Amino acid sequence: MPKNKHKSYYQIKFMTIKSSRIKYTIKQFLILELLGNKLTSVRRTFYGMKCFLNFLDREFPHIDSFSKLNKMNVTSYFSFLLKSNMAAISIKIASGFLRQIFLEGSLRGWDVPQNCLWITSLYEDMILNSPKTARKTLQITTKKAYSAEIIEKIIQSALKDENIITRAMIIIQTQCGLRISEALSIKFDCIRYYEGKPKLRYITSKTKNEEVEIEAPVNVLVVSVINELRAYAKELCGEAEFPYLFITRNKNSTEPSIRPVSYTNFNRDFLRPFVKRWGIQEDGKYINLSSHYFRHFFAQGAWKGGMSAQSIMNLMNHESLVMTETYTYNLREQMNERFIAIMSDPENLAGANIGSIKERLHNNNPFKGKTERQINIIIEAMRLRVLPNGACIHHPGRNENCPMTDGGCIFCENYVSHKSYIKVHELHVQRLSDEMERAQKQGNMVWYGKLKNEREHIEKTFIQPFKKEKAEDDVK
Repeated sequence: MPKNKHKSYYQIKFMTIKSSRIKYTIKQFLILELLGNKLTSVRRTFYGMKCFLNFLDREFPHIDSFSKLNKMNVTSYFSFLLKSNMAAISIKIASGFLRQIFLEGSLRGWDVPQNCLWITSLYEDMILNSPKTARKTLQITTKKAYSAEIIEKIIQSALKDENIITRAMIIIQTQCGLRISEALSIKFDCIRYYEGKPKLRYITSKTKNEEVEIEAPVNVLVVSVINELRAYAKELCGEAEFPYLFITRNKNSTEPSIRPVSYTNFNRDFLRPFVKRWGIQEDGKYINLSSHYFRHFFAQGAWKGGMSAQSIMNLMNHESLVMTETYTYNLREQMNERFIAIMSDPENLAGANIGSIKERLHNNNPFKGKTERQINIIIEAMRLRVLPNGACIHHPGRNENCPMTDGGCIFCENYVSHKSYIKVHELHVQRLSDEMERAQKQGNMVWYGKLKNEREHIEKTFIQPFKKEKAEDDVK
C-alpha cells in the first residue's frame, strides 16, 4: 500500500446498503472483480453502484433484491443517468456494473434476474449509442490547452530551475510522456544502452493488473537530467536506504526526515512554487499547472513532430488509440483540414519517391473535386496516416503492410510533405542539431550518427527542394 494513502482510502464500506440480499450479491460480484482488477478499479466500481442504490431507494424502495429488477426499472435508471450532469465515463461506470452483475450472476446462480440478456442490447442502445457518451465526447480532453508560448516558457524555465526535483520531473515527463507515478518509480540504474541508444527503465501499472517494467527510448537531455538527479539523490538514498531517485528531505517536520517525493503533494510542494518563481501567467493570472499536463505536452509535441498516433500510444502505455486521441484530438482535426490542401496541390509536394507519387496523383487523384466531408470519409476508409508535417499515402485499408513499422514515417517512400510545412521541418532539424550536440558531449557517437542521418535526410528530401522551388518562384 502506498505510504501517501491512508488505509481508509482502500476500504469498501457496505454498511450503507440497506438490503441484505442486495449487499450479499454485491459482495459476490466485487470478490470476482478483485480477482481480475486492481483494488482502486474495484473501489471505483463500488461507487458507481452507490449511484444505482441511491436511485433505487428513491424511485423503487420496495425492491430489496437484484432479482426483482425488470427492464422497466433499468430503463428508468439509464434515463436518469443520461439526464444527469455526470461525466460520460461516470455514466458508463454507473450503468456498466449493472450489466456485468446481471450477466455474471445469471451464469453463477446469484440472486439476479435469470433471463436478463435484454440488458446487453438496452445498455448498447441507451448508453453506448447516446450522444452524451459517444466516442467524440471522450476524445476531447478537458485539460485547458495552453499556448505554444506558455509551453515553451515552462520547458525553458525548467531547464534553468535550480530545484533538481522540479527540473527533472518536468523534463522527464515532457520528453518521455510518463505519468508522474511512473517517473517516481525510476531508480539509480534506470538508464540502459542498446546499440548506443539510451533507454529509460521504469514501472507502470496504470493499465495493467500488476506492475510491469518498461524500457522506453529517451534523448540525451533526459539522460543528462537523470545524471544530475542521481548526483543529488546519492547521499539521501544511502542515508535512508531508498532506491528511488525522486527523494527529498522533509524540512517541515519536527524531526527532519528523508522520504520519497509524493505524487499527491508534488503539485503543491514543487509545481506551484515553480510557476510563481518564473512568473508563468496567462491573462494576468498564474496558470493552474499540474503534472499531468506534461503528458499532454509530450503527446502534442510528438504529434507535431511527425510521430504517428500508434507510436505515441505505445510510448504512453495506452491500451487503445481512443485514449491517445484524448491528447491529440484537436490537432488531428487541424491536420485533416491541412491534408485536403496537400492532396489538392501535388505540384508543391516533396518526398523520397515524389516523382511517382506526383504521377499517381495526376493520373488518379481520389481527392480531386471532393468536399471536405468526402475526403474525411476517404481518409477513414483507407486508414491513411495523416501527420502534422505531411501524410503517408500507402493504403493499409487494402492490407498493404507499412514498411516503417517503427513509426519512422519521414523515411517512407510513400510519405509526402507540402511546402507550407517547411518551418516545421526546419524546427525538427534544429532540435536534431541540439540533440546531436548533447550526444557528442556525452561521447555517444552511435546515437550522434543516427541523428545526423535523420537531419541530412530531412534537409535533402524536404527543405532543399522547397527552398529551391521558392527561389525559382521569386525569380519568376
